[in-house]
Amino acid sequence: SYDTGSRVNTSAAYSKGRLFIANNGGSVYSLNARTGKLAWKGSQATEFFYAAPAVAYGRVFIGSTDGTMYAYGQRSGRLLWAKRLGSYVYSSAAIFDKKVYAGTYDGKLFALDAATGDVRWKRGMPSAVHAAPVVMNGLVYAATCATCGSAASRSVKTGKDSTTAFNAFNGRKVWFTAAGKYASPIVADRKRVYLTGRSFIYALEQSGSRTKAARRERRAARVAARRARRVQAGG
Repeated sequence: SYDTGSRVNTSAAYSKGRLFIANNGGSVYSLNARTGKLAWKGSQATEFFYAAPAVAYGRVFIGSTDGTMYAYGQRSGRLLWAKRLGSYVYSSAAIFDKKVYAGTYDGKLFALDAATGDVRWKRGMPSAVHAAPVVMNGLVYAATCATCGSAASRSVKTGKDSTTAFNAFNGRKVWFTAAGKYASPIVADRKRVYLTGRSFIYALEQSGSRTKAARRERRAARVAARRARRVQAGG
């Protein structure tokens, strides 16, 4: 075991015999996976970490609720770059094509250069991005949460629950649907994308059209609304 001295809310990442974790004290740790011995510690963040680390290209990428994405050397622990993105970053990063994809609570999705942290493209979202984006087949899928951060002290974008697919290379919007919320989309194959709604699961064609599962949710919602109205009318 290893005591970080503060609560750990993130999942761990593993790569090449090392575990990477982060805590509420704003520190990132690299531990020997076999012995638990500390390899390095980075303490540049001013707030806590909720996002899990992502490891790729010899770097460890992690976003903090201070609104910044940090990149550390995987072996050395040296801070390579830090990029301010927005009010809060709860979203774990997705890595693809030497880019780092992450969202913010003030409603933005970023593609950053993995080597430098420079912004390759940025897109506005309908509301806060809470879940990690997912990249597959050249598309990056990002979900938004209408109610996340409603009690926050800094700027948070409120709006609609949604999921949007963007071209991962240039950020062009490919499709949009008003489904999704807290969780990351799941892309299991080249045919469908699976999303969580408020109490249902959606299955969408990767073109963005909803399938029968989504239509069943709409019908169920209409039936529930009619029943609620009858109960209210009956006292």
